[in-house]
Amino acid sequence: MFQQEKEYLEDAYSYYQKTGERSMQYEFSKDNREKQLTIRCLDALCDDGYIQYEYRATGFCGIKLTPKGIHFVENGFQDDTVPSISGNNNIFVTGSGNTISNNYNQLIADVQNSELDPEIKEVLETLLYELKNPALSEKKKESKIKDFLSEISSDALSDTASSTLSTLLMFLFKKIIF
Repeated sequence: MFQQEKEYLEDAYSYYQKTGERSMQYEFSKDNREKQLTIRCLDALCDDGYIQYEYRATGFCGIKLTPKGIHFVENGFQDDTVPSISGNNNIFVTGSGNTISNNYNQLIADVQNSELDPEIKEVLETLLYELKNPALSEKKKESKIKDFLSEISSDALSDTASSTLSTLLMFLFKKIIF
């Protein structure tokens, strides 16, 4: 990855950490050379799956940081290296009281290894990455869960059902990964 691409990805991740929003807007420079550099960098990040375009116009564009992009930055701009391990390598952390009851990484691995549709896997991974963000307030986390419920139910849930389910899921996620 070129340094300029890394800087754009760092900007998007910084914005995500500050606001909890994966979407942001870039306004292009009036200098054509600088504008072309920005477009090339964003295109490369999009091709690698670290961002996706939400919209494009002459003077600006909207991008959205993907779960893969978040993970890449959090991993020190390194792709995951898959170690060669044979045998049972399932790690599960359990506990009670003030100890961990589950492992976030195990939860992600379970989602990735499940037989769910790729589209559903992506939605679940996105939710888990967003809930892991320490900068999110309880209200924003609850909002993310409501958005998730709305997305998977195609807005078929009533407000009461959505609110009840989001409270239940928030409680469960606190026990599991927070």
